[in-house]
Amino acid sequence: MAPKTVRRSQIAEAVLIALSFPLAFAAGSGRVLTPTLTEAVALVAGVLFAQSLVRDMVRLVIRRRSGAAEKFPCLCVETSLALVAGGAAFLLAALGVSEPVALGSFRLAALVAGTLAVGFLTKDYVVTVRRVEDHGGIAW
Repeated sequence: MAPKTVRRSQIAEAVLIALSFPLAFAAGSGRVLTPTLTEAVALVAGVLFAQSLVRDMVRLVIRRRSGAAEKFPCLCVETSLALVAGGAAFLLAALGVSEPVALGSFRLAALVAGTLAVGFLTKDYVVTVRRVEDHGGIAW
């Protein structure tokens, strides 16, 4: 198996993620935000969805230019995590959870940068779902 090479787009994305911490820290500018837990979880879901959408749009543009395409029914792990976080936010809202969460500049920056880093680390993994009658016979 050939060693995996780091693409320029991966380096650029890693640099942007690294820059997200000081940018989010500066945006907080010493204030303490107090979103509810539901809003904080929704923020995580929104950041993951946005990151996945931007990356996928760039991939589509690049692939259309090169003509390369691969058909494979799957869902990327990054989007799956965003769906779970979005579902959790919906459930928390439905349950009426309104506990405030104190997010100072550092915590806000860590939340945004950490979420982007998780998205970056999970971007190349996919989940496939298919029906298998006797799944006990499947070997990992």
